[in-house]
Amino acid sequence: MGLKGLRLSALIASMVLVGYGLIRISTGLRHGYAWSEMDWNLDGVTSASELIAASDIGMRRSEYGDLRCKDYFSLKDGLPLRTICAVDEAAAAHRDKAEMPR
Repeated sequence: MGLKGLRLSALIASMVLVGYGLIRISTGLRHGYAWSEMDWNLDGVTSASELIAASDIGMRRSEYGDLRCKDYFSLKDGLPLRTICAVDEAAAAHRDKAEMPR
């Protein structure tokens, strides 16, 4: 195999890797949650590796009492990874005020 064959092999290999990366990224973008929610290490920035990791993570909505939550789970085995519950600030302040001892 000459130099021309090596270049062709390298080009094909790089195209396959880029294609695989694009497929993983597009899969991560189609899971129904925002770009900012893909910041799995909570550093304030969603990196390309976190976007790729998002292709293996699903999201489902749930309720715990009066809290509305988002459960993130591994698509591989269904195990939970993170749960984020929205807190109604006015209701929480009212509840905390009612629970304060007098």
